[in-house]
Amino acid sequence: MGMKLTTLICSGILILFALCSVVYALGGIDVLFLLCAGSERALRTLHAAVAVSGLWLAFWLVAFRPADALS
Repeated sequence: MGMKLTTLICSGILILFALCSVVYALGGIDVLFLLCAGSERALRTLHAAVAVSGLWLAFWLVAFRPADALS
């Protein structure tokens, strides 16, 4: 149950990051910077959390191969 919850949390973080990136690309509003209240340190910490989430999902895809059940 713990790994499933971790995977869902990491997926949610990456989806939120992607949505904020789309808003920045299309509208020019840096939502992540606004969420961090203009703090560069908080923004770097957020980027580090997103990087760890991406690495976790890459590990999950390699270790558990969820696409094998599709074939």
